[in-house]
Amino acid sequence: MTLRLTRLTAALLLAPTLALAAPPPVSVSGAVADYTLPSLPAVIYLTLTNEGETALSLTGASSPACATLDVHKSMNMNGMAMMVPAGPLTIAPGAALALAPGGYHLMCDGPRMSPGQPMALVLHFAGGADLALNVPVRSAGAQ
Repeated sequence: MTLRLTRLTAALLLAPTLALAAPPPVSVSGAVADYTLPSLPAVIYLTLTNEGETALSLTGASSPACATLDVHKSMNMNGMAMMVPAGPLTIAPGAALALAPGGYHLMCDGPRMSPGQPMALVLHFAGGADLALNVPVRSAGAQ
């Protein structure tokens, strides 16, 4: 009975640590959120660099500062500029992925943020790894 309780206790104590995925081996640079008005989407740009030895897959993002937050891609089809949802984005080992104007970006609908105040952002990667960061918010068009 004592052995069984000891094993059960050990399993319960270790379960929370086993459930947590290690942070992804990625660095973030140039992160900024461009905010206009609460009625217009905000856009988040950043560059991710995979510092690991295997490919990483960015599957999404979340933030309490956004009603919804999705990965989008700007594109031009038949002379018409448009934005379309983008699926998971793969970052090869040692490579960088820029979420920048005119390409991939994070689209924040229903923004609840203020220029000059950082917003909390969590990037989600395949395998359950998340990366939390604070992103500076600026007025759209500001450099």
